[in-house]
Amino acid sequence: MVGIDVAEQMVAEFNRNASTIGLSDKMVGYKADLLAEPAPQEFSEPEYNDFDVVAVSLALHHFEHPDVALQRLAARLK
Repeated sequence: MVGIDVAEQMVAEFNRNASTIGLSDKMVGYKADLLAEPAPQEFSEPEYNDFDVVAVSLALHHFEHPDVALQRLAARLK
């Protein structure tokens, strides 16, 4: 599982929780803004694409352009 958030504190919490439940080898969070222009180069690698599921939880209202966010997330699905 890959978690991506623009807020450093949310990434830290994600990684802390993964460690607490013993899944830090299977779950990792990264700080990134997938809506940045240009898109972050490090997130163009294959391991950040071809996902089975993409989820946004209680956050879509924070996106300046939610339509663009959903399009970019959908583009990362298989």
